Amino acid sequence: LKTIVDHKEIFEKIKDLLSRHVQINVDNLDYGTHLTIDRTEIWLETDPIYLTIGYGLSHVHYDPKHDNLKQGVEKLFKLLTKRKRITTYFKGDKIFKERTEIELQQGQFEHFGTTMTWWFPFWIRTTKEIQFQDPTIEFSKVEDEIREIYKLT
Repeated sequence: LKTIVDHKEIFEKIKDLLSRHVQINVDNLDYGTHLTIDRTEIWLETDPIYLTIGYGLSHVHYDPKHDNLKQGVEKLFKLLTKRKRITTYFKGDKIFKERTEIELQQGQFEHFGTTMTWWFPFWIRTTKEIQFQDPTIEFSKVEDEIREIYKLT
């Protein structure tokens, strides 16, 4: 019998941790709570069903009834504590795709998400721009708190 983890409790613990280390914005919505981190594209949200981890438009929903919430928490803390590589694809001056990856170690990346528009001028040559974003939080400063949150998953 699978134990269902309370994703709202995990969200609250993460919110508490983040509020001690970075500037956050929290919006209480009709369906749940949305949290963003200032000067980043990292966000998370809780609603009656899911804990959602996002970066820009890319996001992953974790349903505690069917998914391993520990994987979602790990993904969030990787987004926060590791460097990100953002590859933006253009057709002319129009962005049509963006790929977000997390650097696990020097030169080794894990795909987080890809977003793409359904309409773009396919006949124009594709160019791309790669940007790196530094970690938002130093892992060593939150390591103990992260371990406590992992225990809830």
